[in-house]
Amino acid sequence: MKLVNIGEVADLMRSSVSTIRRRLAAARSGESSFPLPIFGNKKKALWRQDDILTWNESLPDTPNVPNDTPATRQRRIEITRNQLRELGIKIGDGNSEVDDATR
Repeated sequence: MKLVNIGEVADLMRSSVSTIRRRLAAARSGESSFPLPIFGNKKKALWRQDDILTWNESLPDTPNVPNDTPATRQRRIEITRNQLRELGIKIGDGNSEVDDATR
């Protein structure tokens, strides 16, 4: 059983020490299942490495959310507009308050 300090926990989880502290606070208030530390000499918080690894593996995979730039987003919008036009669907340009066809 290997014990790790907060810095090592942050390294294992690839996050910052402040994130670990936030997760610890949430666990203490009952809002999270993050493992609580055991205390070593001089009241230093230590975690069982196995507890951290098990908890980290039990988390659901986070979705891969695209990080679009404004230019990429605009290109994607134009592609969608062109596809809709090919299908015969009229759309406004987004600049007018109400499209004439919808009045």
